[in-house]
Amino acid sequence: MKRIKEILVGKKIVGIRNLNKDEMEMFGWYKNPMVIVLDDKSQIVLQADDEGNDGGAAFLHTPTEQHIMYTTQ
Repeated sequence: MKRIKEILVGKKIVGIRNLNKDEMEMFGWYKNPMVIVLDDKSQIVLQADDEGNDGGAAFLHTPTEQHIMYTTQ
């Protein structure tokens, strides 16, 4: 957690996209998950589980609302 915090704190989200076909083939995935793009060109790929088995969902919690974000198309 400490290392992830060092990497992410202070970064800005500059884009959101989905994996492209080549990336999906590279991962061997059938679903097309959301990718969060940061200002230093880092990318967070949302996946079904910690083993990277496929795209799936994420939970978003803000001070005023909660959402399930389905991260695949």
